[in-house]
Amino acid sequence: MRRVLALALVLAASAWSSGVRAADDDAAPTVPKDFPRLVFDTGRPDVPAPDPDAYRFTVHGEHQIRYQVQRSFPLTATASAIDRRPGLAEQSLGQNQFLSHWLRVTPRLQMLDTLELVGQLDLVTGLIAGDRARDTRADMTPRDEYNGFSNVQPRWLYAQWRLPFGVVRVGQQPNHWGMGILANDGDHPTLFGDYRYGSISERILFATKPGGEDSDFYLAVAGDLVFRDQTARLTRGERAFQGVLAAFYEKGQNKLGIFSTLRHQENDKTSGSPIFGYTDELDAVAIVSTGGSWRRSGDADAFVFGEASASSSTSFIRTADQAARERGRTQVRFLRRRGGIGVVHRAQPIATGFWRSDAARLARAG
Repeated sequence: MRRVLALALVLAASAWSSGVRAADDDAAPTVPKDFPRLVFDTGRPDVPAPDPDAYRFTVHGEHQIRYQVQRSFPLTATASAIDRRPGLAEQSLGQNQFLSHWLRVTPRLQMLDTLELVGQLDLVTGLIAGDRARDTRADMTPRDEYNGFSNVQPRWLYAQWRLPFGVVRVGQQPNHWGMGILANDGDHPTLFGDYRYGSISERILFATKPGGEDSDFYLAVAGDLVFRDQTARLTRGERAFQGVLAAFYEKGQNKLGIFSTLRHQENDKTSGSPIFGYTDELDAVAIVSTGGSWRRSGDADAFVFGEASASSSTSFIRTADQAARERGRTQVRFLRRRGGIGVVHRAQPIATGFWRSDAARLARAG
């Protein structure tokens, strides 16, 4: 645990020093407010800032459609498949080509600059045409029937109050931090792959600026009943409670923060028959350090972002025998790391109405 914390602090200090140097450099230009869009343009419109003199209702959304072709991948046969075909050793999903889609909408009601109501749902999502999968019923979108216009998946519904001393948020809301290696809400587009599902909690959250309104330091605390994430799903009877403490510095595009969780989870299960019941228990502590900064590089802006996740031991008790052998605790330690580095070159407009990059302009000047 000490080595894990030491690594997290080293990563945080590195990101801090890089960000401070960039922020304090008088010769460095101001970072454009749309800098994240220069790194990766998602096409999403920005959420309008609350207006102290107006009520505003907006609905943002997106529709994505996928046609996928894939070969068959042999998998271990399920019990139901073996019952249908005795002696069967392996099978595939049965899908070699299919068409799927999802329509996600995010309505938002802003009442002056005090109260905000936010919701999100996948209005329709699922299979439209093509091959149907088999034995995938456990998934939320199993693709085993043509449900592309009937499968509705609610995601968020929460209220947010802005107070003179902070922000209070209550309801079913996303759980996301940094690059999403520990908590990922499934609503942050990436360069590769699709974003779906995600971490969602029944949460009460309070965030404030201890140094005052003009401070760049934020502190947040939250209590969660996990609705859904990588290890728990409330609709399956998996109960996970967690406390969250986060602290971060943010000035422009320079960021540095620590995100920590304390979690207890219980899963009621049976062994062969309902009369042979037992409970899985999981206790975990996780700490994530996040840092990011930008730096001027010649005639272009360079964006550097890195994050690391570190977790302490966990206990997962499955049977009474296991608990007796291991004195009630199974030790699991893990470390996850992720980093990214990139260079973004901004194009400049010219009088003809076309866009020409700085590099091309310098080449012509030379």
